[in-house]
Amino acid sequence: MLLETIIKNKSVQGLSIDPNSNLNISCEDCLESKAVHIQFPKNALSRGEKPRDLTHCNLWGPYRQPSLKKENYFISFTDDKSWYITMKYLKKKDNTETEIKNYIEWIETQFERRPKAFKFDGGQEFLLGKLPKYFAKKGIEMGKTAPYSPSQNGVVE
Repeated sequence: MLLETIIKNKSVQGLSIDPNSNLNISCEDCLESKAVHIQFPKNALSRGEKPRDLTHCNLWGPYRQPSLKKENYFISFTDDKSWYITMKYLKKKDNTETEIKNYIEWIETQFERRPKAFKFDGGQEFLLGKLPKYFAKKGIEMGKTAPYSPSQNGVVE
């Protein structure tokens, strides 16, 4: 044990511990730091069959220093099949919904097809507002990753 090693090696000057005390101490933080979880698969279990079927989306910001056009955020759209990345800069986080709708319109116009699914990191900017109803109306699935797990959304993280 670490505490026994510290006492034995006299690693800490001025440390005095009662020799009759119990050195088998286990604290909750120590146990949690040693806990393991099942690794995420190296390859995704499902992929887009065709380009633009599945898009991974992430919002970044705010930045401390805005761009020359006073934009503090950017949103990235990554195609799951080709890994082609489209970036849009935003002045406000509130513009997220508009940029997602514009991106979907761009796919429909340029590729004459509708995306099947979008995957988000679970941020409130994607889950609140009119976006879920818009996706439902268009027949586009909304997927989200678990909170605080960027490894699940590794394509855009």
